[in-house]
Amino acid sequence: MDQNFNGKVALITGGTSGIGLAISKELAKLGCKICISYSQSDKKAAITKKELEQFTNEVLLIKSDISNEQAVIELFTKIKNQYQKLDYLINNAGIDLPQAFEDFSFKDWKKIIDINLNGKFLAIKNAIPLLKNSEDARVINISSRLSQKPLLEASAYCCSQAGIEMLTKVAALELCKYNIKVNTISPGFTKTPLTEGIYINKEFWEKSAAANPSKRVGDPIDIANTVVFLLSSKSNYINGVSIHVNGGSHLG
Repeated sequence: MDQNFNGKVALITGGTSGIGLAISKELAKLGCKICISYSQSDKKAAITKKELEQFTNEVLLIKSDISNEQAVIELFTKIKNQYQKLDYLINNAGIDLPQAFEDFSFKDWKKIIDINLNGKFLAIKNAIPLLKNSEDARVINISSRLSQKPLLEASAYCCSQAGIEMLTKVAALELCKYNIKVNTISPGFTKTPLTEGIYINKEFWEKSAAANPSKRVGDPIDIANTVVFLLSSKSNYINGVSIHVNGGSHLG
């Protein structure tokens, strides 16, 4: 990679597990100052901090509810007090609570939309003043293949992911005047603690791998590598798009 990432400040929401953790590690290895927001386990956050400190001594973990406006304001205030700028926002935090459409709890529907979609809006909105202080700011929203493909018992999740793609486009259009580029990465079926908690049958994973043209499911590093590319100077003319990283699963 030709770009020097040393001294760049990156915020990864949901950065203590799965795809978010893989992204955090790769950016730490490249010399970024790492900020991570997390919502639940303090123990997991402490483990993550220790892992990342193998690569950088600049690790800031902040417990925050990304769906709560005041919490998000406080999150960015802490980053401002620490670094006065933000170069990269990786909007990764997300959840799913699978339920049949006709039985879907509105409480759960709202929670999914609040975290997956509204949380990304709040993060971008509150990051703008800090991103303006960067010479080449980037926002990457992590979405899903389900932004374009419906799945049984995932109605709220699918709708939130579709919303992320349009959020990316409108944000890219409005923020380009500040030299802030906004893109989406939409992973295919990827093995993470979230998906492994939903799909616990080993045979299911074997069938999923066999059905993919690349004969495997996604790995978080696949997404992390794409993030690094989009943050690099090699992606300077890419803005407002969704890159699908799925091994060709959309071909069938």
